[in-house]
Amino acid sequence: MTMASLGWAVVWIDLALARLAPSYAPDLSVAAWIACAFGVVGLLAVVWAVRAKLAWLLVLLVPTIANATLIAAPWALAALRHPSSISANG
Repeated sequence: MTMASLGWAVVWIDLALARLAPSYAPDLSVAAWIACAFGVVGLLAVVWAVRAKLAWLLVLLVPTIANATLIAAPWALAALRHPSSISANG
């Protein structure tokens, strides 16, 4: 979960800088790929920590989902940057 928190911190700090101080903000794609790297490391940690008990699997579900969303961050943020690529019908 630490990796997911660090990855989302990178994304949100970049978005805040883009809004408050655009001259200091790095490109959004750079932040998204850094966040994706945190997500991959976090997902590897989840796979390494898996135990065979159902309760442990339920506990690991939260960081698994959090890290998986970070892996999808570059594509989701690219869609936000270029809204014309999103279809009107969903």
